[in-house]
Amino acid sequence: MMEQLDLRRHSPDEIVGKSLTLGARNYTIGARFEDGADAHAYFLFNELSGLCLHVLRIQKEYLSNPARALAASRDKARETATLRSNMLRNAQEITIPFVSVIEGNGGSFELHEIKWGAFGHTEDSPGRESVDSAVSLSGAGDLRAAATALMALLESHPNHAIALGLLAGVVCELNDQPSARQMFARAIEIEPNYSKLQGQQIVVALRATRRREALELFDELKSRYPSLGDYDALGINAYLICGEAQQALDLLQQNTLPPSDAETLQAQITTALEVKQVLANISEAIGNGPLDEAELREVLEALYKAYPGDPQVQANLGSALYRTGQYQRAVELMLAAGGGVADGFVVYIWVNLAFALMKILKWEMAMQLLSDTMDEVARRSAQDATLRPSDVPGLVDWFSDDGALKSRQHSSYEILNAAMAECPDQRLITPQVRQLADLYRQAAGVPAAHATAGAA
Repeated sequence: MMEQLDLRRHSPDEIVGKSLTLGARNYTIGARFEDGADAHAYFLFNELSGLCLHVLRIQKEYLSNPARALAASRDKARETATLRSNMLRNAQEITIPFVSVIEGNGGSFELHEIKWGAFGHTEDSPGRESVDSAVSLSGAGDLRAAATALMALLESHPNHAIALGLLAGVVCELNDQPSARQMFARAIEIEPNYSKLQGQQIVVALRATRRREALELFDELKSRYPSLGDYDALGINAYLICGEAQQALDLLQQNTLPPSDAETLQAQITTALEVKQVLANISEAIGNGPLDEAELREVLEALYKAYPGDPQVQANLGSALYRTGQYQRAVELMLAAGGGVADGFVVYIWVNLAFALMKILKWEMAMQLLSDTMDEVARRSAQDATLRPSDVPGLVDWFSDDGALKSRQHSSYEILNAAMAECPDQRLITPQVRQLADLYRQAAGVPAAHATAGAA
């Protein structure tokens, strides 16, 4: 077993061959290739994949003055981030490696991300020809041939994180987002310290139904690499399609994007903020009493046209259409909204979607959603052995950023009870659905003896 690097005692000549653990992944420190005026630099090899994707750079004062070495590395990282941001702003190719500073192993060091070197840093590294061929085929539009080349490489080198990441991108282009997500997850498990892989998976999430995941991945990336601006445009788009226009504006104002891109995004954000203000005004008005349904739908249709990606717009227009019997379009909008709303509101979307699905006779999906709702409510209420009627979401007439306003116009119990009686396959009515119906009954104040056979 290799000895772990200890920056408190290992001299520069003793560092080669030592082991380093980062993010639960082990690396081997390779040959020293640079001995500059201020630092020593070494190749770093992932022990699982064999890939060299980083250079380890250690300030020369790491033994004599660790605090000064750390300060110098932080200065280096800030200077590099500024140069990279300027390249990004000027729409230039970013040629300077991203630098992060790591404190550990008895001191501190810099991690420089470099272009991959399959199983080494030499030009004839195994896998390079296959990857280059796949990149060329993909660029020419032959995605299936590119996938074939990458899969052949992975047969001989299954832990080739770069090949897995590239294959995930190709598979995403072929519209197989679930497989792409799995491949990116595996690539990042193999190589958790390479920001390019984490950034690229955001693209897959943006194209998937569960687009909120894109925002979660971006937030995770920025938390890990706060000075990395390469994926800020993706982050702004993720905020926008999740209805978080103010956060999109805050990120844009960091001003790391090319002017043309920034102007386009600024226009989108301005529209999004205007839509959010109208929604807030409607929420306040609804809190004071019911609004004219026809006028409300007209306003929501206009907001949807202006800002179709806002899940709050989608959910509210979907619920308004449900109330007028336009169930198919209500289903489509609710499905879209469910992928973008914050986790706390997902179960409300599920319930509204389930009721709309029952109206178009999609019984299996509807009952599954209601079962999932009860499972999620039970999970959140795990510390309370008794579920109360107030714990479960019912039909919602209006969704707002700070809460879901429950309907005053109908009884979730009566609607679900009738639907359960109508369901052609009673096997779909799970114990969770019956439990939900009983909680609705209690909320409606209906005595158990008056429940119909459909809920029995």
